[in-house]
Amino acid sequence: MVECKRNNVQKVTRPQIQQFHSAIIDSKAKEGFFVTTNDFTSKAYSYVLEFL
Repeated sequence: MVECKRNNVQKVTRPQIQQFHSAIIDSKAKEGFFVTTNDFTSKAYSYVLEFL
């Protein structure tokens, strides 16, 4: 599963990553890739690191 965000101003937030994570689980996808033209907030990074 892939989600792409084109965003030049706002970084990707933890809630956005949590929603994507839920979508991965709900669809029973094996993996997910979140792609952005910007960056992720520190809270978004921390959330992802919990699952590595």
